[in-house]
Amino acid sequence: MDKVVVLMSTYNGEKYLSQQIDSILCQKNVDICLLVRDDGSSDNTIKILQKYQENGKLEWYSGQNIKPAKSFMDLIYNAPDAKYYAFSDQDDYWLPEKLSISISALKNMNEDEPAMYYSNTILADAELNYISMASNDKIFTSFEEAVVSSNATGCTMCFNRKLLEMIKIYKPKYQIMHDGWLHKVCLALDGNLYYDKNSYIKYRQHGNNVIGGKASLIKKWKRRYGTIKKEKCPRSRAVEELLSGYEQYMSTENIELCRLVVDYKMSTRARFRLLFSKKIYSPNFRIDIIFRLTVLLGLF
Repeated sequence: MDKVVVLMSTYNGEKYLSQQIDSILCQKNVDICLLVRDDGSSDNTIKILQKYQENGKLEWYSGQNIKPAKSFMDLIYNAPDAKYYAFSDQDDYWLPEKLSISISALKNMNEDEPAMYYSNTILADAELNYISMASNDKIFTSFEEAVVSSNATGCTMCFNRKLLEMIKIYKPKYQIMHDGWLHKVCLALDGNLYYDKNSYIKYRQHGNNVIGGKASLIKKWKRRYGTIKKEKCPRSRAVEELLSGYEQYMSTENIELCRLVVDYKMSTRARFRLLFSKKIYSPNFRIDIIFRLTVLLGLF
């Protein structure tokens, strides 16, 4: 069977952790290697991990609290060799066929090129009762779209060894969310990407979600505004990191797109070039409006 390394970051996840680990270990037709990094838990999470490790079900290590994005990236840098990799949150529930379906899609792609699979999610309440399918009708599958925003959900991702190797090449100084970074890198390198409109994961919605799938329109706008306010030009900084780490591997066209973003604040003319660019856009109307507005205000 195909070996899949599942990378999980935990933090005070005692409530749902065992159920999620069991759902991973029960995946069909794959050889599971579960590697967990604990991000400084103070509850019983470590005791749970120790019990599974003693039974030979997983390997885990701990570190300082560096938040999810950096914790998952640390897992990537410490991941053992395999053909396929997947991210896991600590509080979801995977249907038994999740990984085998992911791998089937990846096998249709060139293994010598970066490749990624990701899917829709089934939103579920704290007891895993069905709420709805996530509203994910605008999928960003081109680099032009990913420059503006990435909506690949990390807990649905499965990717090949080549993408992991390319991620290890460069450690970004400015860290965006791990899933958004992998999505951008894969497309910047003209890698292969497959989106599955179906879902094989129950994406648990509860009060402690870091980023939940079900939120009101007001909460989503507040979250976007908070990111813009808290971090100076987060999206253009992410694109600048792409150039710093991967310019030598990128096509001329993708380099030019990045330059259009990175240099947009150098002059009024450069800003308006990006503002009215037909090459860089989002298929999601609301996100595209935010993109144009933040460019105009010099906040992109």
